[in-house]
Amino acid sequence: MNEEKKSVLIAENDGAVLDALSSQFKKRGIFTITAQDGFDAYSRACKESPGLIIAEINIPLINGYRLSKLLKFDERYNHIPIILTTGKAITKDNDMYESCSANDIIQKPFRFQSLLDLISTVTSP
Repeated sequence: MNEEKKSVLIAENDGAVLDALSSQFKKRGIFTITAQDGFDAYSRACKESPGLIIAEINIPLINGYRLSKLLKFDERYNHIPIILTTGKAITKDNDMYESCSANDIIQKPFRFQSLLDLISTVTSP
């Protein structure tokens, strides 16, 4: 993750998952911004311009796909890496994966280390 922007926005409607992810990032000295729906996530992303966004696909109001598209098609925010999470099986040849404007998708449940590895991949220059 970019050292000058060591912050992550986590958009997740499951409070337990949100707390667990937030806690893991905080332990690593990363400032966390949280949102439980897509509208709040979009507002916070625009206001705070985090270094990374992790969003559940099925969050309410604005889903993760739409959130990703809104941010990636706006030149002010399209540089922010976005990782979507889902409980559904996603493969690289899946239509949902292809139409997604996020940098990557990770399937739940996942180990936090797997998420960190994916973050390294999507944030490396």
